[in-house]
Amino acid sequence: MPAHPAQSLTIEAGQEQAHIFVGLPVTGVAAPDRAALRVANSIVGRSSGRLYGEIRDRRGLAYAAYSSVAQYADGGILYAYVGTDPANLDEVRALTIAELAVLRDGPLEADELDDARGNEVGGRIVGRETSQEEATVLARDAVYGLPPAEEQDDRLRAVTLADVRDAARTYFDPALMTTVVARPGVPTPREDLA
Repeated sequence: MPAHPAQSLTIEAGQEQAHIFVGLPVTGVAAPDRAALRVANSIVGRSSGRLYGEIRDRRGLAYAAYSSVAQYADGGILYAYVGTDPANLDEVRALTIAELAVLRDGPLEADELDDARGNEVGGRIVGRETSQEEATVLARDAVYGLPPAEEQDDRLRAVTLADVRDAARTYFDPALMTTVVARPGVPTPREDLA
């Protein structure tokens, strides 16, 4: 996985909400720590995960908060997204980065791990419910040389607290976080309203 230094970009876009994306490079889909990375992402980014719980539920600072991981043949990305009021932009950006970074060395409980593993396995099972979805999964896995779906599910179930911590220390590095913020521009006064 090539190292990319942290970057930050702010663009003016939209009219009411600020959008924060924090991205991290990850290895490809065949990496041996794929299951641990997916469980770590679930801890942070599922609907009951840390981002949503801290930023939206506890603090009421976001409309949406989640993370996702996408891996391809030779690399991928883990990204967190939070939508917030522009007035909360700096605080929410700092909280998002902190929630990603804290998984490296902060507390991690067994029940949180169990929930995240169950979320990942359950999501995969639901994602294979129809014949079309099953065919898509089989084709994708064959292209990437991945083991059968049941074996992948077993790997997710076998992820330990130590595995999650190792994955977080490998991938959730603040020095590699690229932050992109899209926020509304400052409106210019219109002469006809003056």
